[in-house]
Amino acid sequence: MDDAEDPPFTASVLALNQPDITFLLRYWLDRRDGDKPPLRRSMDPADFPQLLPRIAVMEVARSRDGAICFRYRLTGSEIVARIGRDPTGYYFSEIYEGEDLVQTERLYTHLHETGEAFASRTSYAVGRTEENLLLYDRLILPLRSREELDRADQFMLLIVVVGQTGAFQPVGSFWEAKR
Repeated sequence: MDDAEDPPFTASVLALNQPDITFLLRYWLDRRDGDKPPLRRSMDPADFPQLLPRIAVMEVARSRDGAICFRYRLTGSEIVARIGRDPTGYYFSEIYEGEDLVQTERLYTHLHETGEAFASRTSYAVGRTEENLLLYDRLILPLRSREELDRADQFMLLIVVVGQTGAFQPVGSFWEAKR
């Protein structure tokens, strides 16, 4: 696909100038079903094994009162190492708090409803302290688990780390908390 064919939302994605993000976005676009997000099974991890440590998969769930909520289904090893814990199996409400929770749930609700891809540069306070910040570019791709669904019920997140501050040291391709 050449740039002239890119839908409007990709302009901000391409502006991040991250080859891994551009690759995964184009891969996702090629698998869309008209206006519907692609099926999860069409995103073959064998086609991008180098990205897997930096990918997380989230799913739409329902709270006891029937409200929509979100849960981490799978988290790549580099993400786990960078944030110092594995969020797999946890709901957003068990990880985020305050305005961070509100904004995160608002974003994922929007993506659930629209099926649009989303990219941005953001930061995450590692260990719940502003002294240890992970700065990264992210791409969030809505997915469907079943053909009969019109809306996304899963999301693939790719992170590309731009920097990290605080008590961290380089280890391979990522940074790890100093012990």
